[in-house]
This record gives sequence, C-alpha cells and structure tokens, in this order.
Amino acid sequence: MGAPFCDARRQPVLNGSSQAEAGYNPLLILMVGAAVAFLMHAGAALFLWVFCRGIGGSPLFSPVYMGLGAATIAFWPMAPGLAALQAGFIGPVLAILTMAAAIHAAAVVYAVIRIVTGLSHVKVTIAATVALIYIACFMDLWT
Repeated sequence: MGAPFCDARRQPVLNGSSQAEAGYNPLLILMVGAAVAFLMHAGAALFLWVFCRGIGGSPLFSPVYMGLGAATIAFWPMAPGLAALQAGFIGPVLAILTMAAAIHAAAVVYAVIRIVTGLSHVKVTIAATVALIYIACFMDLWT
C-alpha cells in the first residue's frame, strides 16, 4: 500500500468530503504552513539583500535574513485584524487599527534593514520600493 497522498481512492478535503475520507492530517497542514512561512521569509530576505547589495549595502546575507526575521515580529499585532477582515467583519475602527499595525510593522522592517545593511535612508527606500515591486509582480504572476 502506497503513501496516503498517492492513494487514488482518497478525495481532497476541499471537495466537501469528510475528514476521514480525505486523510486529513492536522500536523501535516501545520508543518507545510511552517515550511511555506520559512521559504517566504528566506525569499523576501534574498530579494531585499540583492537590491540592497546592488546599491552598496552589506555583502553579508545572514544579517539581513536574521534582521528581517526579528522585524517580522512587528507584524503579529496585524494578524487579528487581517483575520477579522478575511472573515467578513468590516468596520472603520477595525480597518484603522489594522492599517496602523501595518504601518508600524513596515516602519520596523525599514529601520532594521537600514541598520543591518548600513545604507542611507534614501538608498533603503529605493531598495525596499524596488523589492516590493518585484515581489508584487512575482506574486501576481504566481497566482
């Protein structure tokens, strides 16, 4: 008998079948989510490092990777607001609080990247803008 994901008799969870029929494994879902989060973190750090290095930033990748990882803690207060918005709760207070958390998180990431790369404010702004445009285009093509 092959692995559960190779069994042709099993149906995906999203087609409305029960969890038992689909071979739903919560631990597998969590582990895949964690792996995707680390890959996205590494990809974002790589893009930031490339564009910061391209305009004279630090040649070391590790400080950018570790700094970005520490700075993303600032995104945590934004998570409940985004979850509420995705669940359909709409209100001006929720939108303002979520936007304020997003601006705070972006400011923290900006400050950390500026410190670890040793670039000026203008160069970090240019590198961050180019990296965000590149990542947005990449995500648009991917989805």
